[in-house]
Formats: sequence, C-alpha cells, structure tokens
Amino acid sequence: LKARTLTLADAMKIISAMFSPATPQYSLLGGVAGYKLGWKMFFPEKHALFAPVFKSGMISSSDSISLSKHHIFSAEAEFGLVLRAGFEASNTQYSQEEVWRRVDHIELCIEL
Repeated sequence: LKARTLTLADAMKIISAMFSPATPQYSLLGGVAGYKLGWKMFFPEKHALFAPVFKSGMISSSDSISLSKHHIFSAEAEFGLVLRAGFEASNTQYSQEEVWRRVDHIELCIEL
C-alpha cells in the first residue's frame, strides 16, 4: 500500500476534531489546558499550526513519570509562554513586540 500524503486540509480536520467537546476523548483528556505550536514549515501554504495541550497531559515537576505506563520514548526541552491576554483572530500578522507584550512569563517544560 502506498502511504497517502497529509494535506493541510487533513491536518486542519484533525485539529478541529481535537478541539471539539463533542468527541468522547475530549472529556477523557480533561479539556484544553493550553496550545502548542507545531508543524512548523511542514505546509508551504501555512508557516505553522497550533493544537491543544490537554489537562490530563500536564504533569507537575513534583510528579514522577513511569516510562512504561506513559509509553515514553523521547523527551524534548520546550519553552512554555504563559499569556496574560489572548489574541483575537486577525488577517494581519502580529508583530514580535505585540506578542511579547502579552507574555506574562515563561515556563521551562519537557515534552514527553
């Protein structure tokens, strides 16, 4: 079987489904805690996409992690930007200065 190429429309359908409280997985995952920027430079027509980070996936620095229970196979250092104010949808790109003005603080994170 030939693998199918993922299109931007496919990715947007997947992300849209992830945001839907109507899906049974949404409540099992604890609802949305924040958002993650990803798929950078994957689609030529869109620089990056964002997707939800679910509350059930948030683990405190004081919690312990089981590699087998959580099926951990890699770890990646990340920066989490905690915003003091959200962003309104806009047809024009926000400037770097506008974005930084909305950042309350930065959290160091490890993506597992």
